[in-house]
Amino acid sequence: MSGYTPLIKGKSSISVLESVTLGDLKQWILIRGEDISSPIVLCLHGGPGNAQIGWAPNFQSKLEKNFIVVNWDQRGAGLSYYDDLNKESMNIKQFIHDAYDLSKYLVQRFNKRKIFIVGHSWGTIIGMSLIQKYPELFHAYIGVGQSVHLQRGESLSYDFTLEQAKTNNIDEAIQELTEIGKPPYKDMIKGLSTQRKWLNYFGGVVANDRDFFSKLGDLIQERPEYNENDLKRLQEGNSFSLKTMWAEVLEVNLLKQIKDVKVPVYFLMGEFDYNTPNQLVKEFYKSLKAPYKEMVYFNGLSHNIPFEDPDLFHHTLYNISLQYNE
Repeated sequence: MSGYTPLIKGKSSISVLESVTLGDLKQWILIRGEDISSPIVLCLHGGPGNAQIGWAPNFQSKLEKNFIVVNWDQRGAGLSYYDDLNKESMNIKQFIHDAYDLSKYLVQRFNKRKIFIVGHSWGTIIGMSLIQKYPELFHAYIGVGQSVHLQRGESLSYDFTLEQAKTNNIDEAIQELTEIGKPPYKDMIKGLSTQRKWLNYFGGVVANDRDFFSKLGDLIQERPEYNENDLKRLQEGNSFSLKTMWAEVLEVNLLKQIKDVKVPVYFLMGEFDYNTPNQLVKEFYKSLKAPYKEMVYFNGLSHNIPFEDPDLFHHTLYNISLQYNE
């Protein structure tokens, strides 16, 4: 049994933590908003496996004033992780279909014409494919920390991290990064965790708070959406998702796979983002055909814009939404 989510005051508000069947699997969503007549924003979390139902609401109170905010623990992640989950179902095509099922469910449940979709990091791979295949469901797509060409991105990210280690004379970082070598890593889990640890140290994941992720651990335990068993599922699902999907994720190259879409596209780019390097996002932006496209820069921020500066993210998303009538 999963936890609960605190109520939002108001006759027209909604605050529910519930399961829905997407594909062949019961998966969990969190729906929160002060007014059910507001536009819907579906958030596609990063990873694979970085479920966010248990902590994201702490950063979304402003969003909840103007949107119905939907967080989804994806297949194999967080509340949607199960010990007997079929590994064969952990593939990008299935995730796109799950997201399609969820989008249709939200449109029908709230009697909307279309919804907004926010993809973050790994979630942008699902999001871009989703709007390409099913444009009729979406007002606009907002890509935060847009993934583009994963193999090149990982290489650029590693080079940046090692360069920073040498520039700052951090011997421990130089040693550990040299030890794992350039991607793809022989030991994928060790390689990724080591590189991301130092990337975050040098501001390439979160620009101004090296302790951001350790604070998240405390925050998850303070919030009620995950109980003690769910915390274990969160950790196991993160590892499971990476192990089952990372090889396929590394084959993603949106420069070749997605040439045009029929939905307006916004790329939100943190100045210091080297988790998904901006160089590749600019290339994708230039090559992509869309009815409208825009790059929005966030000075002083990095890869986690919605959580590094929630007020600025809300302001940006709200201004985007004003251009689209329900």
